[in-house]
Amino acid sequence: MLFLLALALATKALAAIALTTKSTPPIHQLSHLPGPVLSSVDIFPLFYGTVPYKNHLFDFYRSITKSSWWKVLEQYGLQTGKLMSGMHTMHPRTTATALNDMIDIQPLLFNLIKSGKLQPSPNTYYPIHLAPGISVSWYNAVSCKNFGGYHGTLNLTSLSIPGVSYVAYGVIPDCGVTPRPQDFATFTASHELAEAALNPLAGFAIDLVEKGGPSKTPQAAQFLSWFDLQSQNFEGEVADLCEGVPGMVPYGNTTVGACTFTVAKLWSNRDNGCVLNGAGH
Repeated sequence: MLFLLALALATKALAAIALTTKSTPPIHQLSHLPGPVLSSVDIFPLFYGTVPYKNHLFDFYRSITKSSWWKVLEQYGLQTGKLMSGMHTMHPRTTATALNDMIDIQPLLFNLIKSGKLQPSPNTYYPIHLAPGISVSWYNAVSCKNFGGYHGTLNLTSLSIPGVSYVAYGVIPDCGVTPRPQDFATFTASHELAEAALNPLAGFAIDLVEKGGPSKTPQAAQFLSWFDLQSQNFEGEVADLCEGVPGMVPYGNTTVGACTFTVAKLWSNRDNGCVLNGAGH
């Protein structure tokens, strides 16, 4: 969820992506909890500032739910999703270089929905990609220092949209990883997409604990759908479980048609390990 990242490792290893599809970290188990999932996710990427590899990201989101990587998530109740068409650029009056999730990103997204420029469905996910040089703070953490990306939940009840009381979103900064920043972007994007689809209300859960303390953890669990209950600090989601494992690179490649993308490894209950491909691939 918080997606802590060793940028030095990523910079060095992205030049030679590991091809191993299955690894065995400590044993985990994603438990099925009461929260919802985005069963057939509608992906609507948004861009804050000029993102130079935007077309690569469009190709990624257009293809990824049809990939063998996405099939890992079918065991948790997800189906094929789709890339939505429409306005994809966020247009603030000025493009700030330092954003805050609650002060800047959530109000900007809320106002785009309120104005009708964005029209979410019950399955919508808005991944927000930040241009190079733009940082974001989330609670007491700062992008590219404490995390590489995160996903949250925006409360929409005040807008009275039929069937839509919230929307899941992700924030993916550009952390300056070279030589191929687009690979780091899809690695982060795949991590947040998988977790947002399985836990679209995770933002409500973490907000409850951040503001109310650890005693609120049992209440927070009602918002989650798939989570490893033995994990600490909300690091128990499907991609989190494949990070920080000694001797294991947390990403690899998946190919869809003529396109190859760098993606996060995912925890598979079925395989009892971290994998890149679902059953039959």
